Formats: sequence, C-alpha cells, structure tokens
Amino acid sequence: MNPAAIPIHGALRETVGTRPPSFCSSFIRGEGEKPSGEEDSTISIPFVERATSGWPACVVAYNWNLSVERQLTQQWSLRASYVGSSGRHIRRDMQFNPGIYLPGDPSIFGNPRASIMSRTKYAPDYSNINMLTQTGASSYHSFQAAVQHRFARNFTVQASYTYSKSLDNIPQNQTLQNGGGGSFSQPIYVPGFSDFEYGPSPFDRTHIFNGSYVLTLPNFTAIPRAARFVIGGWGTSGLLSASTGDAYTVFTGTDVAATGAAPRAILQGKPYGGNGCATTTTACANWLNKSSFALPLPAVGTNPGTYAAYPYKYGNISKGALRGPGFVNWDVSLYKNFGATEHFHAQFRAEFFNVLNHTNLSDPVATINSGGFGNILSAGDPRIGQLGLKLIF
Repeated sequence: MNPAAIPIHGALRETVGTRPPSFCSSFIRGEGEKPSGEEDSTISIPFVERATSGWPACVVAYNWNLSVERQLTQQWSLRASYVGSSGRHIRRDMQFNPGIYLPGDPSIFGNPRASIMSRTKYAPDYSNINMLTQTGASSYHSFQAAVQHRFARNFTVQASYTYSKSLDNIPQNQTLQNGGGGSFSQPIYVPGFSDFEYGPSPFDRTHIFNGSYVLTLPNFTAIPRAARFVIGGWGTSGLLSASTGDAYTVFTGTDVAATGAAPRAILQGKPYGGNGCATTTTACANWLNKSSFALPLPAVGTNPGTYAAYPYKYGNISKGALRGPGFVNWDVSLYKNFGATEHFHAQFRAEFFNVLNHTNLSDPVATINSGGFGNILSAGDPRIGQLGLKLIF
C-alpha cells in the first residue's frame, strides 16, 4: 500500500493576518507550520474530515429536564426528575502525523523497528503535528429522585438518588486539566479510530446517593435550669454519601503497535478477582485478575502476514469497560450550645469525618507494564475526629 494513500484527508487553507475577531477563536498550528515573519502568507494546515472547518466554534452545552414534585404533607415533599445534557465542539487533540506501519511493505513503512519519526506521512519535513480539533461530543441522561423534610419539630432531612449514564468520545487521558494532552488508542488513519474512544466518561457513576440531616433537642423550658443546662442545647447533623465505582480503561503502557498511539489491553477472561497482592508486603487490595489481561501482538517480531490479519492491534477492551470500587462516607457532628444571652453564647463541637471508618479504595493500577498492575495501592482518609469551641456574638 502506498503510504501517500493513507486516508488522512483534506487541507484547511487560511490567510494569516486576516482573521475575523471572535470570542471563541484561537489559531492552533502544528510544529513549524508558519515561518517566522510571514504574518500575511497563505499556509496549508492538514486536518481530518471531522475536524472543525473554518474558525473554532464555541463549545456548546444543551441542558434539559422534566420534573414532577408532590407535596406529601406540610413538611414532606417528593420530587422525581429526568435530567439530560449534551455537549458539542469539545476539544480533542489529535496526532496528525502518526507513525505508519504497513506489514509486508518493502519500504521503510514496512519496518516496525525503524523510528516512528521516519515512518510518518509528512517525514522528514515535520515531526509531530498536534491538531487541536473540536470533534468531541458528550451526552448525559439521568433519573433523579429527592425527598425533603423542611425544618419542623426540631429536625430536617434531605435525601437524593441519581441513576445516570455519561458517555463521550474523548480519549480517557485527554482532559481540560492537562491541556487536552494525551493520545488516541488508534492512529487517525485507522477506520473507526474515533468510535473506539466512545464509552462511559471517566467520572461516570451509575448510582449516587446523598443525604443530610439536622436534629436538635427541644429547649426543655419546663424543667429546672440545672437540668436544662445539662440536657438542653444539644444538636447533631450529618452528611451521608454513597456511589458505585467510576469507569476506567486498561492500557498497555507500551507502544506495541509501533505507531506512537496508546494501545489498550486484550481482555481474555473475567476481569475481576485474582490474588495479585499475595506477594506484596505494602498496603494492597486485589481488584483485577491479571491473568485475564494480555498485550496485543507486537508489531516488532511478529510475522507481517500474521500481524496484518490480526484484528486487535490496539487492544479489544472498550473505553470505560471496567469499574472501580464504590464509595461510602458518613460525616457526623455533635454540638452543644451554652447560652449566656441571646446575643452571646458558646458552642462546643465534636466532628467526625468518615465516622464509620469505611475503607474507600482508589482505582487499581490500570497499566499492564506498571508495577502493581491490577492491584489497589491507595485509599481515602480513615476516620478523622476534631473538637472545637467557639464564641458566637
């Protein structure tokens, strides 16, 4: 196959120096595309078919919801909602000059041992061509229910539950926080490279519960003052949160395809379980079954005919296919007011974070060639307590 026929399509021609002003415009080029001092020259910027044509557009978010609310009693109310959103023109960074490997080709493009830079479509004039596109999209759909008791009879309670799904086509390691950096799992000349990135968002959690409450004891005005000082003025409040695990993807951590992409693992069995912590002396929790994951066939060392027919060059596990541990947390506070006057009193507080001392595990190591792959090596904070006294005036 002629490397020139690799389907990286089109060219975007812009005239530098005549750009119209726009709130959302920014001009991003690959390395070395505009010679210095040629502000009014016309240049060609290669781009893939689905990249933004013309000047960059604003990121667009559509939000919609439908709610039904019922007043059950004077204090209790119930609300059920459908909430959805959709994002368009989200930033996705693409490597427009990836390494090319054509198994069996007599040219350098058929030699996976050659450097990636020497096997690019635009070599040797360009090395990396980092293309900022606005081809990302996302969607979110959820059912949300909430119950509330307004403060009456010395207590208030709120609780909410969400059943949701968030999907996008942005590579897992590309975020706004790291400036869009990160690689697609497949080079952009592979058919379906963009669809391969479609799956649950890294922050997607199917079930989420949140609850809060405040409870105060009555004033006990009818009892003796000494007894009222002891048992009066007490109150407690708390926050309870629980959710199922987030979505993550297992990567190889090594460029087995010799193209500069970020291939994923081959899943060949039940993903969870195993006993990877058996020989570990540090804090460790089993999560993934290491024997169920393998590297794709390597380009280097595999017969070209065999490699050409191999369907999983970049892995077979989909984005966000696996789930991490769930999360449970209960924060509690207990306080007592000592009232000297209406405008001056003291408050003693005892606060406990994660009062149940529940172990909230982090996600496991999800890169095959990393130490501790499949194991969970960290967790959230244990129970923390603190005491305080404050004057209110």
